Amino acid sequence: TVTVQNSGTICQPIRIIKEKGEGKEVICTSSWYFYEVSDIIISGLTFEGSRDQALSIIGECKRNNFNNLRFVNCGLDTKSLCTFFFAGPGAESNVVENCSFEIKPSHITYKKNDLPIGLLISDGDSDDKTLQNKNHIFRNNSFLHYGCAIVIGTKKSYNNKYYSHIVENNYINNCTSDGIRVNCGDIVIKKNIIKQCGKHGISIAKGKANIISENRIEECNISINIQSQDCSIINNCIIRSGCYALTINTQSQKGIDRTSSILIENNTFIDSGRKNMPYQCEDILFETEAYCIFKDNLFY
Repeated sequence: TVTVQNSGTICQPIRIIKEKGEGKEVICTSSWYFYEVSDIIISGLTFEGSRDQALSIIGECKRNNFNNLRFVNCGLDTKSLCTFFFAGPGAESNVVENCSFEIKPSHITYKKNDLPIGLLISDGDSDDKTLQNKNHIFRNNSFLHYGCAIVIGTKKSYNNKYYSHIVENNYINNCTSDGIRVNCGDIVIKKNIIKQCGKHGISIAKGKANIISENRIEECNISINIQSQDCSIINNCIIRSGCYALTINTQSQKGIDRTSSILIENNTFIDSGRKNMPYQCEDILFETEAYCIFKDNLFY
């Protein structure tokens, strides 16, 4: 394994990069751990066959940039959670961009339900605002053949904290469960392309004030699932959902507020309910106790 514990500065970051010019691909087969580091740039490397997490970002890691990395068949050990892990607590303002995450079908040798998560972001210390895992940006990445591509928030207990992550312009294809799953508040999910996910394209399980905007979701079983409060679903294009384009479910767990204040505006829904055809085509299913506003949507 590789352990990094040295930090750069904003003006003089530490760079771990592929040497410029033509040459062979730089392949890492181990797991890398970053402890309490800031202002590091990791670029141009390939992680292939790492049995555990390929990259783990642990503790108060801030202002680090991970770009143009390639992850192939990483995290496939049955005890592994994911390929890329932000463990926190106190991680802030990190960027993951232009990275490729792929599990090749030839390496899927066990139950598809056991496939790892591509990118997992923990809450950090949800009771201490100074140690929350917050303000990360995940953009222009691709995910192929994972269990879930991106999971934000891992606490089983419910909290109303705001984490302010941005997930934008990612390409997600053929996840066996969810494309993007959110368990916390104030997450912006925009301009992503999500295709052929077995359960949900986007699932908001917990948290308040989340925004789902300008995404294109194709051929997922359920394209968007909402079980939280104060969520805005705006300007999305949802095509050929297997069961429903959108489901809104009220919460029944003790201590969790019921689903309410959901805005569904300016979305396009095309050919939903393919599994029920030709008998029944259904775009939206919402429980009567949920409070929703539907405005200016197009159904075809």
